[in-house]
Amino acid sequence: MMATTNHHSLLLGVCCCCFLLIGRVIADDVPQVLDISVSDLGASIDRVQEAITTQGVFTLTGLPTPLTTAYHTLAYNLPRCGTEKDGRTERLGDGTLRTTYAQKSMHASPRFLQSSGCPSGVTDAVNYIRSELEYLGVEVARALDKVLTFDSHTVSLGGGDVGSVEDIITQGENSHLDHIHVYTKDLSDPEDIVVQWEEKEAQQQQQQQEEEDGHTNGVYDDTLTLHTDQGVFLLLILSPGDSNFYYEDGTSSKQVPLNIPSSAGGGDGGMRVVVLMGNTLKSFIGTTPSVRPLPHAVRMGVTSTPRLVFGRMFLLPAAFKSPIPALKSMTFKQWTQAALIPRDDDSEEIAFARRRLG
Repeated sequence: MMATTNHHSLLLGVCCCCFLLIGRVIADDVPQVLDISVSDLGASIDRVQEAITTQGVFTLTGLPTPLTTAYHTLAYNLPRCGTEKDGRTERLGDGTLRTTYAQKSMHASPRFLQSSGCPSGVTDAVNYIRSELEYLGVEVARALDKVLTFDSHTVSLGGGDVGSVEDIITQGENSHLDHIHVYTKDLSDPEDIVVQWEEKEAQQQQQQQEEEDGHTNGVYDDTLTLHTDQGVFLLLILSPGDSNFYYEDGTSSKQVPLNIPSSAGGGDGGMRVVVLMGNTLKSFIGTTPSVRPLPHAVRMGVTSTPRLVFGRMFLLPAAFKSPIPALKSMTFKQWTQAALIPRDDDSEEIAFARRRLG
């Protein structure tokens, strides 16, 4: 059983590993994120390089059928059987309720949701998904290592040394974070239904007025405001047909939805694993070529169906030091925590988001 203090520190760890951004421009034309089959990942180096340097995101296809089955088992049961002992529920800026279940990766914490009142099939589904994400993480790391060269090795206070993404996966095996988010709208309270998305013309008019006023109010409209993750990369499983994940397009700088195919969309049954780049490789380590950390947000529409997201964030151990001279040997822990320190020039929206994340 997971102790409450450890559980909350893990939740804080999930929240700390992000960097807040601001501004919202909605695109009319939605670009397509690159789909790469898991079986072709090692031979798709040009496509991987294009994806991580120009956009910061791609999606994995060709996933095993048991992954789809495990996800649907979890998505149906966990919102019904999860308890307050297992997760923490918070109200986000637009009124959405988000329950987070967080745990370190299987090397450090093989038991996840064991204390819940959920049937054993839920725990089995969680364990299968975790093992599959572990495998996919290694495959992605090996593909990234064919594209990227570290500008300098990164060392820890205890003498550890990483010179590749796969090194990070291996040496950080006790640091990676698994987290499940369940998003719901409390339809019983009219005050919670604050996001009624307008038509494109109305959105454009609102955006124009905000620009004339010199500010945007996106943090209060977004479920999660625009941010980048501080990890190395994140593997994210979204439900088939999901269109609530938005990202900033690397070409137009406009925010666009990442549309996951529906269940009827091909042999994968709509299942995708999203690979999105965090800020570690660019801003804490330094690579050639440089990767693009993906700015992304969540915008939940009004729905009675819970939205379940399963993520694995790959992290450096806390004691590793940055080789970038400007960071003056700052440790990874210090670097991630610095993202939450209030600044005098924070706008009201950013200040609001920092309070929520902290």
